[in-house]
Amino acid sequence: MRKRSLSRVRLRIRKAKRQATLFSIKLDVALVIIMVTILAVKLTIAVNVRTEPLGKVLVAYAVNHDSSTIKAVAKDKVSYKKIQVAKAPTAPKREDRGLNVSRSAPFVRPVGESTHTIAWINSLNKFLAGSPMSGMGEIFYKTAKAKGIDPRLSPSIAKVESGLGRATPGGYNAFGMTAGTAPGHSRNGSWQAFGSWQDAIQSNISFIGYHWGSVKSPFRMRGYATSTVWMRHVSSVMSTIQNPGPEPPPPVLGPAEASINVGNNGG
Repeated sequence: MRKRSLSRVRLRIRKAKRQATLFSIKLDVALVIIMVTILAVKLTIAVNVRTEPLGKVLVAYAVNHDSSTIKAVAKDKVSYKKIQVAKAPTAPKREDRGLNVSRSAPFVRPVGESTHTIAWINSLNKFLAGSPMSGMGEIFYKTAKAKGIDPRLSPSIAKVESGLGRATPGGYNAFGMTAGTAPGHSRNGSWQAFGSWQDAIQSNISFIGYHWGSVKSPFRMRGYATSTVWMRHVSSVMSTIQNPGPEPPPPVLGPAEASINVGNNGG
């Protein structure tokens, strides 16, 4: 009896060892299959990046999106390098009064404009550079100044709503304006439509001024959007635009200068 019991125990031990060996072999095979699959996927991605049309898609995407978005789309080094090469021509290359201005949005110095106005327009053009709204800094600034609105507010809304015109519902509507918010303009379904970027910018700032007056902060614009998250987002974007500050007051003339001016005016 004892011999039979021992032989049964030995058989069970041998069987268990065989099962453990088979399980180990299966596990090794599974790991090899997983590694081969991962390698095949990486090779497929690398090959696709080097061929068309994916390469063209990445290059086109690069021209219209910022670096953080590009990194999220092109995670491998080959495609990211290809995108960086595509973006290189639009990088800021020159300076105007210490402020970088992109080649894609050259700022032509207006005749007779003050240094303060030039600083504001340069700042806004720098923010808009590389986007479909590139070069619209002067329109943003002068329209907002006439309404007493912070010049950074409207372009920041355009950034939050459409990526500065990159993703609009059509009709140059970069501000998420619903149909009927700009009387006298056409509609694109449930959205407002405009004839040009200038028309859209002026209409948006006029709409803001009509409803919220000389507003300086999105937190005072309850009704434009229902979410406070939207307000915080717009405020965060505004903080990234360089603020040259308020226009300095005109210089105070001394008695001698005042008398000279009076004499000149009198003929």
